[in-house]
Amino acid sequence: MYKNPNVWSTPKRSNWRGGPSSAPCSPISPLLSPNARFSPYRHRASPKVLFVNSPSKASGSTPADTESPVHPRKTYRPRDPPFPAPRRRDPNALKRGYKIVEVYNDTKAPDPDVSAGSPPPEDEDEVMFRAQLKKLKLEKDLFDQLVKQSDALDKAQQTMEERAEQQRLHDERATQLREEERLREEQTARQQEEERRQREVERLNHLHKLRLEQLRQAKEEEERRRKLEEERQREQARREEEYRRHCEQLERERLLREEESRRERERQERVRVRFEEECRRQRERQERQWAKFEEERKRQHEQRAREEAEREQLRREEAERERLRREGMQRQSQGLLSLYDRCEQTWAGLRRVEALSLAFHQLPWPVLSYSAVQEDAITLENVKNYVFNPQRPNPKGKTAKEILREEMLRWHPDKFNAAFLSKVQACDQERVKAAASLVMVWLNNLKAELKL
Repeated sequence: MYKNPNVWSTPKRSNWRGGPSSAPCSPISPLLSPNARFSPYRHRASPKVLFVNSPSKASGSTPADTESPVHPRKTYRPRDPPFPAPRRRDPNALKRGYKIVEVYNDTKAPDPDVSAGSPPPEDEDEVMFRAQLKKLKLEKDLFDQLVKQSDALDKAQQTMEERAEQQRLHDERATQLREEERLREEQTARQQEEERRQREVERLNHLHKLRLEQLRQAKEEEERRRKLEEERQREQARREEEYRRHCEQLERERLLREEESRRERERQERVRVRFEEECRRQRERQERQWAKFEEERKRQHEQRAREEAEREQLRREEAERERLRREGMQRQSQGLLSLYDRCEQTWAGLRRVEALSLAFHQLPWPVLSYSAVQEDAITLENVKNYVFNPQRPNPKGKTAKEILREEMLRWHPDKFNAAFLSKVQACDQERVKAAASLVMVWLNNLKAELKL
């Protein structure tokens, strides 16, 4: 633990306002002076710094007290040993100091009641004893505070040392990690360089192999060409030999023909005449065949022209039939739309008008028919075509399931008989009731068929 030597001992050079003294002094004695301005930290002196010009490193002969003309170098020399206590003015310390001064002044001030005939003052020794007790108590409090501050400084120093140790360990760990990272990077770089060299060696080996293969192929090609050239030369020599032999043979034959030419002229003349006659007959036969071929070609051309005209006529007829079919489908679609519209209007009239007397064929049966509907027209196929017709208007985008459910709600026997049977003529009520039940049967069959 750090102990301040200025507290209970007399320093050689006092830091107190009272100046140097050879007698023992208390750390609060200067505070008890009535004319002293109180400061809670007056018992210690802040280290005063003197700036002295030091010799420059550039010129070794500069004296210590010589000031550099350009850049004077300052040397810090503390006048007194530094005190580790804080230097700020604590408000609580100020209050305590002011109380000490006030107590001291009270002990030294004369009592005004003595001159006014009050009781005799107390003994001076007792007063001094009380003052000394107060001083000792205050000194003890100050000493306790100094001890606490010293403990706090020790703890702070220990904390700083621990933090410095932690920082050192952290720096060592960071340095170690950086070194490991550098080693890993160097190892990675070496591996990459080794891989690059390996790839370069492989590439050079591959190029060398390709070059050797090209040289081998070139050598083989040269050998093949040489063999072909030798074969060609042998073939040419063989042909020249054959030609020479042939020329000799022709020469012998020519001599023989010259010997026989006279005898052969007449025979050749006869052969020529027969050949010319044969050629003439051949030309006449070819001319007849060509004329026949031209006639056949013209006939085929005319036949193709007739077939093309017939196909064109068929295309025009097919286009006309397609146009008529589309017009018929359009008229049929318009008729279906009007039929569905008329059925919806009939249903709306049945719901809106109470006093009606309709016949059997006047009801909106689910059958695509432009004439009067009878009982035999209400079949499963007709009901299916009416309900699931692709040209049926569907502005709300209903599904087949929703359309079938709507028709089943319309033709439900109980609802239909209760709502619309009274609006049918009495003679047709039984027929209408049976037909409505049949429609419901077909709708149930459609539901089972579509698995809705």
